[in-house]
Amino acid sequence: MVLTIDYPEFANGVCEENLSVFPEKFEEASSNENVDHIILRGSGAVFCLGGAASFLEELCSLDQKRRYESLRISQSWVRRILKSSKLVVAYADGLVAGFGVDLALSCDMILKSPRTVFSPSYNKLGLLPDGGGLLLLAHRIGPFAALEFFSSANEKCSEELGLARICNLEVSSDLSNEKLARKVRSEVRLSSMAFKYMKEELYKSWSVGFEEHLETIAMQQAELMGDPKFQFKLKQVGAFQRRMAKASIG
Repeated sequence: MVLTIDYPEFANGVCEENLSVFPEKFEEASSNENVDHIILRGSGAVFCLGGAASFLEELCSLDQKRRYESLRISQSWVRRILKSSKLVVAYADGLVAGFGVDLALSCDMILKSPRTVFSPSYNKLGLLPDGGGLLLLAHRIGPFAALEFFSSANEKCSEELGLARICNLEVSSDLSNEKLARKVRSEVRLSSMAFKYMKEELYKSWSVGFEEHLETIAMQQAELMGDPKFQFKLKQVGAFQRRMAKASIG
């Protein structure tokens, strides 16, 4: 099954319109016995650009406690994926930024394309990867490389990502849902029950520490979002997302 993050007017970012809708759709797919894998993709040439600027502006207007509560809701996107017994694949075709990076890293496999670019934009805004991306990436490439990735001001192109072992496989851009499904089935030759057991055991082995990390980082992020410097930088984020949204829709 393919789930598309289809909010081009928000550059496929997290917004009020999809904050709770996406986790519900994902849970429905995950609980379907006839589904053996779930592929996440974005509409157009954008996977997900993180929090939509309008959503982040709304968070800034709230007090710190309510910001924390909203961040915890957005983290449910990642938690649902990690807890799913199904194979979850991110088709990172295009730009992946901010929370979109966390979202892709929470998947079991990441497929890149020739136009894939990961932009860990948190550092540019003085924020933290509040979707657990730091720990998720550390499991893939090691803690020091993960820290460097999220601290860097430079975007990581697809070639660098492959070397860093973030992505599992390169495929063509703009693949149809049918071709994506065939590709996934050809790469993972594993009974769904065996995969389910292995994924559950892996998650149990580190889930407690990860849940504590999500809670802590949401509290820290809620505090950082109250900084006037972040609110000033947010205007630039809004302008960039509007350009990407226009390009994606066009």
